[in-house]
Amino acid sequence: MAVRAGFRALMAGAGLAATALSPLATPARAATPAEKIAAMDDAALFDRFGKEVVKLGKPSVCEAVPYTDEMARRRPAQRLMAIAALLRSNCALFQDRYPDALREGEEAEGLGFGRDGDELRVLVDFLTMQAALRAGNGDAYAEHLGHVAARGNAAEFAGLQRPAVFVGLRTAAIGNEDRAVLALARSPAFPSLTPEMRGSVAAKALRPALAADDRAVADMLVGELRFPKTALGMLVDRDYESGWPMLALRVGPHAQTMLQQGVETATADLAKAPEDRTVLSRLVGALVDAGRFDEAIAAAQRIDHTDKGLRKAGEYDGWIINAEVQALDALGRTAEADALFDRLTALPWRERGWMVNFAINRAERLVRHGAWDRAVLASALATEVANAQGSPYARLSASAQRLCATHHAQPGQDQRLLREAIYAHWQDSVDAAVQAAQCLGDDAAGRQFLKDGLADAKMRSDVLALLQPEGVDIVSDPANTAPHARALMETDADLRAAYDRAGRDLPEDLRPARR
Repeated sequence: MAVRAGFRALMAGAGLAATALSPLATPARAATPAEKIAAMDDAALFDRFGKEVVKLGKPSVCEAVPYTDEMARRRPAQRLMAIAALLRSNCALFQDRYPDALREGEEAEGLGFGRDGDELRVLVDFLTMQAALRAGNGDAYAEHLGHVAARGNAAEFAGLQRPAVFVGLRTAAIGNEDRAVLALARSPAFPSLTPEMRGSVAAKALRPALAADDRAVADMLVGELRFPKTALGMLVDRDYESGWPMLALRVGPHAQTMLQQGVETATADLAKAPEDRTVLSRLVGALVDAGRFDEAIAAAQRIDHTDKGLRKAGEYDGWIINAEVQALDALGRTAEADALFDRLTALPWRERGWMVNFAINRAERLVRHGAWDRAVLASALATEVANAQGSPYARLSASAQRLCATHHAQPGQDQRLLREAIYAHWQDSVDAAVQAAQCLGDDAAGRQFLKDGLADAKMRSDVLALLQPEGVDIVSDPANTAPHARALMETDADLRAAYDRAGRDLPEDLRPARR
């Protein structure tokens, strides 16, 4: 985001000619920097600001603040006051004062900008989005994301080609999130996004598009969906009921249309960028989803599996190995999968911020397989990594694996505090909370998590996926011994009724064929 680079041009175009400012009498002394600035006449003040203060670099923006504040004090024109607030916001961002940065950005916004193509409006939006992201204020983030989308400027959209767009919406109220992503989908600049970004927007925006009965946008978004799991999840959620026919056409019989298209798209993309690990990871994952396990394992060999090669592994190498483990498990080659995952997660995790994903996945896999002694060690590692590097979701997931593994491997050990922590924060991962409750045989708690999750718009899709019949997963794991959440519904009429109101079982003709 090239925010600071625009300030010199802004100041030059803001009508701040030296003759436009009224000269002030020079104080008798200037003992402080603020007094020195106040002592300058208008020509010196503007010259000092324009030639020496506005430079790229962390300190310079903060050094500029007293100058623009003084200019705005002398001549309180709206545009000049907004520029002063905008510099204060940028300085606060540099100093990690995120709530202050958001407040100052909103002050700049409140000074009346909003014309299409107004450079100051663009800076307000992007600075305020960044401040809201850092402050964890999803509602403010959503509002400014909507402003950018409404302008429909492809050049501005270039700044949205990042996963951070959706990170910023995580704490937004569902209505504000819906408005923001629907604005993105409706924007004239939507086609300028990368295919990956369009797919991410489609996954978020289809529900509000259907709710608004915007059939044209909904049809377009269905065509942008990239992942079969996402589309199949929509096909069991009644929020998407009016779109079920078009979604069924998109996935095809037994999801084969979408599964095969995923392989074809990733194959074509890899031919264009054969060294791109991101694309290779998508291909290996698509082959696994399509049930082409031997091909997936062969494709994964394009990365170096030696100890020397793994020491150089990056995050997408990790996802390739993660998918390769899935393929080995699906073929019943559990021991090979064990050894491969063990080697990946033996890498020094403090040097690899991405390792948290795989430490948790390995622990969850061992718990799923009932390999309790090994799961205790793996879940202890996952908990350590998640506590140091993970999100609340990651921390709860790791804690659930640790609770489950310890409960089975060391039944006499008191796990009360860990259980209470998981139950208190169940909303961070309803999947993990239900898993923990089932491991403990606490069916009442598991049912309550499921009921509360079905009542929450942000968790409903996760709960509907948990409650699907066995055999609906895209990729099966023959070694899985974990209890199925659906068992909790069979003896609870209220939970069953809540499930039927919120969703349905995936129809037989759409379920991926067992391989």
